[in-house]
Amino acid sequence: GGAGTGGQATGTGGAGTGGQATGTGGQPQGGQHQGGNAQGGQHQGGGAQGGAGGGPACAHDVCTAGDALDPSCGTCAKDVCAADPLCCDPQNGWDDVCVVEDVPTYCGDVCGGAPDAGAPGCTHDVCTAGVKLDVSCDACTKQVCAVGADPFCCNNKWDSNCVKEVAKFCGGLCGGAPDAGPPDAGAPDAGAPDAGPPDAGAADAGNDAGAADAGGNDAGVIVPDGGCAIGHLLISEVRTRGLLSASDEFIELFNPTGAAVTLDNTWTIEGRSTSNASFTTRWTGKGGAIPAYGHFLIVGSAYAQQPAKDDSFNGIGDAASIILKHSAATVDSLCFAGAAADFAKLDATFLCEGTPVMNPQAGQATDASVERKPGGAAGNCTDTDDNSVDFAGTAPATPLDSTSPPTP
Repeated sequence: GGAGTGGQATGTGGAGTGGQATGTGGQPQGGQHQGGNAQGGQHQGGGAQGGAGGGPACAHDVCTAGDALDPSCGTCAKDVCAADPLCCDPQNGWDDVCVVEDVPTYCGDVCGGAPDAGAPGCTHDVCTAGVKLDVSCDACTKQVCAVGADPFCCNNKWDSNCVKEVAKFCGGLCGGAPDAGPPDAGAPDAGAPDAGPPDAGAADAGNDAGAADAGGNDAGVIVPDGGCAIGHLLISEVRTRGLLSASDEFIELFNPTGAAVTLDNTWTIEGRSTSNASFTTRWTGKGGAIPAYGHFLIVGSAYAQQPAKDDSFNGIGDAASIILKHSAATVDSLCFAGAAADFAKLDATFLCEGTPVMNPQAGQATDASVERKPGGAAGNCTDTDDNSVDFAGTAPATPLDSTSPPTP
C-alpha cells in the first residue's frame, strides 16, 4: 500500500499489503507469516528525504538511502523493486528498509561486510526460523515450498510457521512426533485431512469425531493422523521377483487423497525393461477402487501370499521403468536397477524421476522390494520427484491391498 503523510505502509514483497499474508495453499498449523517484506520492516511515509522524491532515477547506489531508484538502474534495483515496489515509488523513496532489509535479501552481500541475515540460500537448517531457504537446499525445503504449497518460506522468510510445517511435510526431522498436539476426539468425521491444529478433546485412536470439526475432515472417511499433502496416486512399492520365482512380483499403488479413486480402463501402467526398446502396457484398470489413504495391489502370476491381490499384471524386469498413467497422462513413475551396467542404460528415454533407486532384488530369489518412504504402516508420502530419495530397498516386502488399514 502507498504511504500517506506521516503514515506507514507495509512493503508488498512476498507477503503482500496489510502486514500479514498466508503462504499459498494455506498454513497447516493455522499460523500467519508476519511482515510486509522479507524482514517484516515498515516503510516510513513521505519518501526517504521527507518529501515526495522526484530526484534523478539513479542518483545514488542501492546501498544508500535516498530518492526512489528506477528498476533500470541495475539488476539489484530491478530485483528489489519487483519484490518491494515502494522502493521505486517516488512517494516513498529508497529508504532504510530498502537498504537494510531488501538489498541483502534480494541482492546478497553487495554492500560489503559480512553476509546479511537476509541473504537467500541455505544459511540455516529447516528446524530453525530465519531467512528464506532455497527450494533446492534439500528434500524437505522442496516438500514445504513446492509440495506443501507454501512458497512464502522460500520466497520471503523461513519463519516459525515454516518450521511447524517441517513436522507435517518432512516427518520428525526436528525431534518429536511429526504431528503436533493430541489426537482429535470422538467418532470419525469426514474427508480431507485436517488443515489446522488437532481438535480439543480426549485422545482416541487418532481419528476425528462426530460432526465435521474446524479442521474439515469429510464425513465417513477415517483420516490417519498427519495425512499426506499430495493430490494424486503414487507408486508406493514394487517387487520384481520373490521367493517363488521371477513372476512372484507386485506393484502397489497408494492413494494419499481423501476420496476413493475408481481404477477404470483410463488407468494404465506401462513398463520398459532395460532390454526393451520401448514401453508397453503391463496393466489396465478394470474398475476396482483404491480407498482414501489406502492401497491397491497388482501382482504377477506366481504371487501367492497375503494380503490377496486386487488385480494382476504382466511382469516387469529387475532393471526397468514403470509409469502410472491416467487418460494417457503420466501420474507417477519409478526407475530401478541392481547393476551398474543397467543403471547406465536408464537414460532420459526411460522417463525416470531423478536418479533410479537400487533394486535389492536384482536376480535373487529373496523377499525384498523397493518401497516409497517412510514405508509400511507409516505410509508412503515422500515425493520429491527423485526415485533415489523417495524410495529405499526393504526386506521383507510389505505389500498392502485395498482391504488393508489406511495409512498416513
